[in-house]
Amino acid sequence: MEQFADERLTADEVAEKTTGRPRGEVPLAATRVTAFIDVHDKLLFWCVCAWEEDFTGYIIDYGTFPTSGGCTSPCGMRRTRWRHPSVARAAKAPSRPAWRSWPGNCWSASGRGRMACPLQVERLLIDSGYLPAVANAVAIKAGPAVLLSKGMGLRAGNKPMAAYTRRPGERHGHNWYIPNVSRSSEFRHVAFDANSWKTFIHARLATIAGDRGAMTLFGKKPEQHRLFAEHVADSETYIVTAGQGRTVHEWRPKPSRIDNHWFDCLVGCAVAASMAGVKGPRRRCVQPTTEAIHAGRSAEEGSMGQSVTQRKTWDAAQDQRGLECRWCGCKHFHVVYTRPTWGGRILRRRECRHCGRRMTTWEISGV
Repeated sequence: MEQFADERLTADEVAEKTTGRPRGEVPLAATRVTAFIDVHDKLLFWCVCAWEEDFTGYIIDYGTFPTSGGCTSPCGMRRTRWRHPSVARAAKAPSRPAWRSWPGNCWSASGRGRMACPLQVERLLIDSGYLPAVANAVAIKAGPAVLLSKGMGLRAGNKPMAAYTRRPGERHGHNWYIPNVSRSSEFRHVAFDANSWKTFIHARLATIAGDRGAMTLFGKKPEQHRLFAEHVADSETYIVTAGQGRTVHEWRPKPSRIDNHWFDCLVGCAVAASMAGVKGPRRRCVQPTTEAIHAGRSAEEGSMGQSVTQRKTWDAAQDQRGLECRWCGCKHFHVVYTRPTWGGRILRRRECRHCGRRMTTWEISGV
């Protein structure tokens, strides 16, 4: 099923989502700042976003390096409250950008008002699709906050990342994981489901400005974000496919072949925010009440010969049984690993299926 016209996000809708804030200013409600760099033949496309804990996003700055006469970067490179270093220098060979010395700790942003304070970029991801060896050398020199990234276009027929086997030394999150590359020729990187995160960004941009989970732009004039909006809204489209009991939006470039570099930057910023700990709005799992259970089973109570009082007592006891996530209240877990401990006890590491938080339980086998 292809993307319908009423579901398609236009460049005008993206460009009009301005907040009036100066460039580089972080809202007071935002708690984390992330960045992403997309490597191209002759340019580096970069974007910086600020996030609230419910994944409400603010695009506080973006651009290219080096700047090419304002055509590639329509909003110019003037800095007011955002300071960034020169992250790269184009070499004489046009197809190979050369990265120069890069102090990663000078990525900072400032807030507004008396409560304003500098914020460091908590996580910076670099696209490893082009010149991964050079990008890895820069990431190692910049510090632990900088990491390579690799997008994987998982389709409906592929195994989702939530079903991947968790091996020692790996770190897993929501549609992303950091593999253990200690015994391989790969560089340390984070792999993420590109289709899932592009759908997530599309939904954030389609949300009305001011609502929870919306993503907005800095500035007051929509025309200054025209090229950025075309990268985000007019570069790719999706088709809806189904397989293995799930529905996937598979993104692919449009025939117009418009660049999608800033769209990839937004996706990378969202992945970096998830790695930094942004979880989104927490929702409790809705459990059926005892009265609703009795209403649905009233017809079979007479045939089974069981009184309503006995059933209420049994259901009330069942509601109190089992584990419950202390963060979201969900009662559904899957076991990450199990091992025996001293005293005949069994240790199990469990992960909540709803929020992804983990907890440890000890079980005593009764004889």
